Amino acid sequence: MRDARRTLAQQQDQVAQLRGELAHERQQAAVVEAATTRRRERQERDLRRLGSELAGANRRAQRAESLADWQREIAGEAQRRAAELERQVQALQTEQSATAARLISRYRGTVERAAPRGTLRRDLYERALGRGLPAAAPDAAPGGPVRLCTSTSPLLSIVVPVHGKWDYTRACLASIEAHRPAVPFEVLVVDDASPDRTAELVSASPGVRLVRTEHNVGFVGACNLGASHARGAYLLFLNNDTEVRPGALDALVDAADSDDRIGLVGAMLVYPDGRLQESGGIAWADGSGWNYGRDHDAHAPGFTVRRDVDYCSGAAILVRQELFEAVGGFDQRYAPAYYEDTDLAFAIRATGHRTIVDPRAVMVHHEGVSHGTGVTGGVKRFQEINRAQFVDKWASSLVEHLPAASELNVWLARQRGPAGPRGGLVLVADHQVPMPDRDSGSLRTHRLLLQLVELGERVVFYEARATALAGKAAASRELELGLVRAADLTLVVSEHEQVLLRDLVPEADVRVLSNVHHPAGAVPGPQGRAGLLFVGSFDHLPNRDAVAIQATVLHVVGSNPSPDVLELADDTVEIHGWVADLVPLHQRCRLSVAPLRFGAGVKGKVGESMTAGLPTVCTPVAVEGMALVDGEHVLVAADARGFADHVVALLDDDALWCTLSETGASAITERFGPDVARAALRDVLATAAKLGS
Repeated sequence: MRDARRTLAQQQDQVAQLRGELAHERQQAAVVEAATTRRRERQERDLRRLGSELAGANRRAQRAESLADWQREIAGEAQRRAAELERQVQALQTEQSATAARLISRYRGTVERAAPRGTLRRDLYERALGRGLPAAAPDAAPGGPVRLCTSTSPLLSIVVPVHGKWDYTRACLASIEAHRPAVPFEVLVVDDASPDRTAELVSASPGVRLVRTEHNVGFVGACNLGASHARGAYLLFLNNDTEVRPGALDALVDAADSDDRIGLVGAMLVYPDGRLQESGGIAWADGSGWNYGRDHDAHAPGFTVRRDVDYCSGAAILVRQELFEAVGGFDQRYAPAYYEDTDLAFAIRATGHRTIVDPRAVMVHHEGVSHGTGVTGGVKRFQEINRAQFVDKWASSLVEHLPAASELNVWLARQRGPAGPRGGLVLVADHQVPMPDRDSGSLRTHRLLLQLVELGERVVFYEARATALAGKAAASRELELGLVRAADLTLVVSEHEQVLLRDLVPEADVRVLSNVHHPAGAVPGPQGRAGLLFVGSFDHLPNRDAVAIQATVLHVVGSNPSPDVLELADDTVEIHGWVADLVPLHQRCRLSVAPLRFGAGVKGKVGESMTAGLPTVCTPVAVEGMALVDGEHVLVAADARGFADHVVALLDDDALWCTLSETGASAITERFGPDVARAALRDVLATAAKLGS
């Protein structure tokens, strides 16, 4: 019996051990599976990114090829035109010479008979004929045809619907020619049964294609007809009462090219006196529209940012031709005009594409030239009629829109997110606009803002004034702790600060959202490298203190170097000041140093250098909060002798250099890569959504 019990106990121990091993294996399998999933997701993201970059590169190559063809076409046309003008000038000179000779001969004979030289009659006669006065140049016809240098293989097709008003049409065409885009383009003027000589004058305008309607069909029909004749990948519908400002056409095309998801791009419209007319439009729940920024300063920051919007005025909108055809063009139910532009934006968004305004594309719009401004008579009466049709068609979408115009609603609705005007809104307050090429804090803020945008949030940046408590450490500390107690959630940059803040405010929800570092590409090996690199803005006191080290060759980079830093310059210390791109120095220097003796937070200079594959020697302060292992990812020393020994080791040992280059870059990507920040932001946004509900 005792043996049986012993055997049973042994078997139970074996079962428990097997269960433990199985649990461990399952745990390991889960870890491996999670790592595999993360790697697969990262590879899928990289694949999508590379696919997008490849598509962009192909577009740029095609554009460059078509641009080269267009430039050759323009050069050939210019040569032909020059030769033609030269022939005309020569013919005119010959004709003028013959005519002048006949006139002079006739003049001399007549005058000599009627008024011999030296007589008063002769003097008065010569004076009456304006002798000695230069002949006045003949007036050019101000209202005549206008020549445009367009392409037979365009990328951009500009469609200008017109019904009379030739003076405005001519000014519009002249502005296109004066501010031509860098891409090949064509111009189609759709004459909608004009009552004046528009068709005749357009037909006589070189470089302009004339399309005529059989009878007056209105704006909708004219635009659709023009689009059916267009040959470009992009369609720009342009009112004839608009005038193109410099760079506007390129801005529209560049905006559409920047993201395949962008289906419609609208311009910023201004009045002739420069006042803002519209920087994107807002649609309210009742279908009524709102010109965002009307009568305000067109240069104010709130209006000069590229944004997703509900719609843009049809006076100047660019769409992809294939997408325009896919949605059926402008809906004929809105003929002759009004709400066709708003409807098009909603239709394009329904396909999963974005509708944006790009304020870099500025157009002058002489509002009301075509249909007036009253809403009770003429074509303008269709504005209210078509609103009802628009509401009927898009009722399911309009229910998500804000109810009516108010100061708050206009502010909320001026920019759409993936969830429309009611989507997430992130307010970021800082003492200055981030300057990511100047300091680590700005770089972190900039990258986090980009992450938030990629996650579909509407980001608003507030440039706050410096607090009156600046320099009063104790009061500032209490203010910060008070904000932590009042907030639902607080973000810090490292686990060290998380623990510290939780100790001070135990009830606070404190989470880590650290720096963001993007993995570098291929890293050159140690061969051919020389010198040490130190990076840091010298407005920051710890950086001024840290740079006072001696080395064989020390490259010092950072904005606003102070006088004491500049005095360090000699044969072994090169003060670069601010540089636009650190990559050349990252690939040229042998190692990076961060000999900080004091300071707080996660150090961007360390992460950026290690991400670039540059081995780094640090003090304990410099690696605080980064979870880096001394000797495995980075070399750490707390005193000058140890720091110098580490520097010498990395200068001499290629094997150590290669090991730290690889393990350091991997550690930074694992702890501070974009995926880590994105996951943390998703968690924060999910928490905010729960709190909001």
